[in-house]
Amino acid sequence: MTEATLPLNDPEVLNNGTPGGLFLFLTLAAQRGDMPKTQTDNLRVGTRKVFDVVQAGDDLDLRTADLDDLVRRFHTLSKVDLRDETRQTYEKRFRDAVDRYRKFLADDPTWKQTVLRKPKSTTSTKRTSPAPASTPIPEPELATVTTLPGSHLMEFPVPLRRGVVAKLFLPIDLTEREAKQIAEVAKALAGGEQLALPQGTSETG
Repeated sequence: MTEATLPLNDPEVLNNGTPGGLFLFLTLAAQRGDMPKTQTDNLRVGTRKVFDVVQAGDDLDLRTADLDDLVRRFHTLSKVDLRDETRQTYEKRFRDAVDRYRKFLADDPTWKQTVLRKPKSTTSTKRTSPAPASTPIPEPELATVTTLPGSHLMEFPVPLRRGVVAKLFLPIDLTEREAKQIAEVAKALAGGEQLALPQGTSETG
């Protein structure tokens, strides 16, 4: 029985498991929108080519047929006429068509599913190490004034830079001359100079 003589909507032919039933299955699947017509056409071409090469009869029972043997015979008989890539394509379509038809006959609804190939990623899959966590820098303390008990000195916290606070102990009645002396000492420290005792003081041993 050829495809041209297949009766449409014939349950007996559709469910008999033969090549004719397979072709009718593909036709109805496209008509009902269960599969895209371009897909069923591709499956039909590949399946017909395999059947023609191995000379499968109309009474071949695809439910129990040895597909591996059919494919092996197809590759052997068509090796001279078809390129390897073409034979591989026909084999894939043939196996797909028969697998779907077998699932249809077994009332397995997954015959409608189409396996989509994952596109190749164009982005790099190289893993990057997470950036190391930065060590938090403590905020400088606020400049507060503390009076030292039992003395005439007061503590003056002086924020110098981020995370660095200097503490000066200065007399309550600090004079302008003393302030200049302290400034000179600070300048000397910044310039790396040898410190000298400010004028008006004496070194005790």
